[in-house]
Amino acid sequence: MVLYTIVPEEVILEGAEEVCASQEIVYNGKRILVHPIDFKSFKIVQLISSDPSDFLSTDFQPGSIITMTM
Repeated sequence: MVLYTIVPEEVILEGAEEVCASQEIVYNGKRILVHPIDFKSFKIVQLISSDPSDFLSTDFQPGSIITMTM
């Protein structure tokens, strides 16, 4: 894609790193999109589900912090 603009490249691509930092994981049997905080903690960005009742669960609210155990 070619962009013909006078806007600096840094302004156009601002925030692109955040999109790349997202990971898709399975948590409690549901697929979610998360941003890693540290090795075991993640911040929920989005629930990926086709079941409407999954979105009513408070366990998968965007912005919630989850901890993965090994």
